[in-house]
Amino acid sequence: MTKDGGRSVKLSSAEYASLQELQSYQKAKSQLLLAAQELDKLQQQDESEGYLATSLNMEIFNRYISCTQDIPPNTNIAASQFTEQLIDNTVARQRHCLMIIQRVIDNHLANSQL
Repeated sequence: MTKDGGRSVKLSSAEYASLQELQSYQKAKSQLLLAAQELDKLQQQDESEGYLATSLNMEIFNRYISCTQDIPPNTNIAASQFTEQLIDNTVARQRHCLMIIQRVIDNHLANSQL
């Protein structure tokens, strides 16, 4: 506890880096959602909205499935190291997938605004 009655938490540098990574992931997710909502608005103005939405959704899904495929990690290591590697790899892969999906949405947004 701090002297003003607040609480404090001690983090190792690895824990702090992981926390920053999670915050970065949350920010990317929020930005991606805003872009997708903007694209939805633009598509609603288009008469072929149903086809475009289905096409975009399938493209996003296919890209997501392909980029989330994981290579099985080395299981012949200590449990703590295995868990750390698994979490780090999962977060990095998800961040990479969000960037890919962001590019897909940005491309569709650019084409919709032409």
